[in-house]
Amino acid sequence: MIHFDNSAQDLSIERKIFFARTEAGWYLDDSGWYAPDGTHESRWDGVFPEEHLF
Repeated sequence: MIHFDNSAQDLSIERKIFFARTEAGWYLDDSGWYAPDGTHESRWDGVFPEEHLF
């Protein structure tokens, strides 16, 4: 029997971004998201974790 988990497909875009970033080690505070190295999302010069989902 094959089981396909489509629960991720049922999530809103905001929840997908939240899960992708937290799984990648990003953290969130009142000023926004920070990469694991401490770079704020507004200064991030790379691929965001959620971009791998789309």
